Amino acid sequence: YGVISWQDIKKRLLLLLGHWRSYIWMGLAAFVVVSPQLLMWRYATGHFIASPYHNVPGVGFESPRLFELLLGVNRGFFIWFPITFMAVGGFFFMQGAATPFRAPVIVLFVSYALFLSSFRLWQAAGGFGGRYAVDMVILTAFPLAALFNATKPRWAQCVLGVIAAGCILWSLFLMTLLYRREISFYGVDRAAIFDVFWWRKEALLHWLQCR
Repeated sequence: YGVISWQDIKKRLLLLLGHWRSYIWMGLAAFVVVSPQLLMWRYATGHFIASPYHNVPGVGFESPRLFELLLGVNRGFFIWFPITFMAVGGFFFMQGAATPFRAPVIVLFVSYALFLSSFRLWQAAGGFGGRYAVDMVILTAFPLAALFNATKPRWAQCVLGVIAAGCILWSLFLMTLLYRREISFYGVDRAAIFDVFWWRKEALLHWLQCR
């Protein structure tokens, strides 16, 4: 972050070289922390590095499933985490102090999306939404903050707050459905979403009639 020109790259490299001792200590500390996991893998598999996905097909960049990854009902990033969709508009407001973050966030977000959508197992098996894409949520924090900061009229701030609250409630609602086993651990489709709301509509009408 903060690299927006070739001169910035030179400054960053000099900064890194000036703290090489710190990076050695960081590497040693990281090795100590991860060594129990490496020893466990060695004991269980005979190898220090083991991957449970070694039988899963890898990446196919010839046909990325970008639409399904971002907007698909089953695992769509913007469907399961809709507050991140608001952050897309925030890219246009990343100015001033946020300017150094704009280019890195856009490059990382696009690269991440293209890579994940090209992965053969892009659905990430079971879990809440596309769990491989969870790291993308962090990247949307910067443009989302810029969007909130650029919204000045009081009424616009209120509207934005209501939309944000609705997005958060939607994600919590989907999480509740998952924990209650009303939607599948392996995702949903349009029919499943319709059934969820249709059942609630019928239950609400029955409750009103009973009242």
